Amino acid sequence: MTTKALDGTTAETRSTSGKNQLLKQLAKDRTLYLLVTPILVVYSLFSLYPIAQTFYMSFFDAKIVRLGDFMGLENYFDIIHKIR
Repeated sequence: MTTKALDGTTAETRSTSGKNQLLKQLAKDRTLYLLVTPILVVYSLFSLYPIAQTFYMSFFDAKIVRLGDFMGLENYFDIIHKIR
């Protein structure tokens, strides 16, 4: 037994029509997504990647040119103890 909503549609009909509306909206906004994608790629390369690399390097005894030995959280503990 299926239950109908006040507008006479069933849950299956609503989910199918919702998917169709979403696909229509994505097709309509395709140009926008194609224009924004290169910007996001460049942003990721020049902003997010260096941030992630810096976080990774913070766990090592890093020098400017080479990575050095793994230190773990010791660098962070040193910072906390120097503040006190």
